[in-house]
Amino acid sequence: MQVLIVASLAAAASLGLQGCGDDAPAPVPPTCMSADVYNLAGKGAEEGQVVYLAFSQKTCADALLKVTSSPLAANALVLLSILLNSDPSKEPAVAAVLLDAVKPLCVDSCPKSLVECKEASTNTECDPSKKAGYVNLFEYICRKAGGEGGGNGGGTDCTSSADLYKFPSVDAKTGALSNQVIFLKFGVEECARDLSTLVSSDASVLALLTVATALAKQEEPEVPAALLASFKPLCSAKCAQNLVQCKVGQTGDACEQVQQTGYVGLFGYICVRVNKGSGLIV
Repeated sequence: MQVLIVASLAAAASLGLQGCGDDAPAPVPPTCMSADVYNLAGKGAEEGQVVYLAFSQKTCADALLKVTSSPLAANALVLLSILLNSDPSKEPAVAAVLLDAVKPLCVDSCPKSLVECKEASTNTECDPSKKAGYVNLFEYICRKAGGEGGGNGGGTDCTSSADLYKFPSVDAKTGALSNQVIFLKFGVEECARDLSTLVSSDASVLALLTVATALAKQEEPEVPAALLASFKPLCSAKCAQNLVQCKVGQTGDACEQVQQTGYVGLFGYICVRVNKGSGLIV
């Protein structure tokens, strides 16, 4: 899912576990997660389909995106997935272009780092067998490429976050506004988590749609107090300014520029009112 930092246990060890000596647990190292949407072949699929995959390593999402962004490597990956799913007893050859493309995935042990799989068109969890199929696919390729390990996952300097959201969107053809599943990536760690919390409330989603509809009509709507309160963390983290990527869940393609600009405008409009209510100069 979104980028997370696992809290260190160092403070607890020094305060609550004093006198335990060597029995005190070691601090938990920070973990940077990464995520994106990909067109991959799933179990039972005859062709590519768009899925959201999240990894517990910082580099894995971008490393896989480079594979799927290469037409030759992506086609080889889809074909290999279909072959493995059709007859698991066989060990099909892996194209050289794919072996070369997946090396960064293997070095940072990305197959073992896959922690979440969602259907990008609906924002629902994948069937467990599909997620397991992707892990097996990546592990198979890495095994053929010489194994996994040797990297550090890109370190622990977490600076971005991403997730899928059902969010107000303008249809590029009709101009109509409706809720659509989209992928948003931010340049700030907290933003994806805070936005996920906000849209988990049906009331907040409805309020967002109402405000977005009014803005699309060039109006200046009032923002409900509950929505203003929910938006405070997003405003504090300057998430409007740090929205760096938008993709359509149904296709995995980049949003139209007007759509991404619309989200920036929506967030910014609400944050202006949040900051006015807080007595801040905007």
